[in-house]
Amino acid sequence: MSREIRYVRHAYPMTSNAGLKPWLNCILLGPVIRYTPNTVMWNNTTGLRDIYGVRRKVHKTSNYRFLDQGVANILTLSNKDVHASRRRLLNSRFTDKTLKEFKPRLLYHVQKLCNALNPSQTSYSGL
Repeated sequence: MSREIRYVRHAYPMTSNAGLKPWLNCILLGPVIRYTPNTVMWNNTTGLRDIYGVRRKVHKTSNYRFLDQGVANILTLSNKDVHASRRRLLNSRFTDKTLKEFKPRLLYHVQKLCNALNPSQTSYSGL
């Protein structure tokens, strides 16, 4: 398997769509990939919970920093205390009630986008 990974790693050099490459590798090689001796990737929710779950002693790699563009966000924070405080803040805003209240507004904007992309079609089923 290590030879396969080496081949895949060199066949897909890191480019602007760097996030797409690991996903393609998971399709080719399966949900668990060992890229380097210190890098293992999982492409399933069980692995995500095992690694980043509550009270885990695993830290996010510095590779997440390329996503932040100078502004830290909930996806790129590696400090667990700061991440937890932001997550609590977001959880209070994204309740079932607020999401149900926002649904008509979201559908309006989705319909507007669909109309802009394809003006000849006046209505889209499913919206």
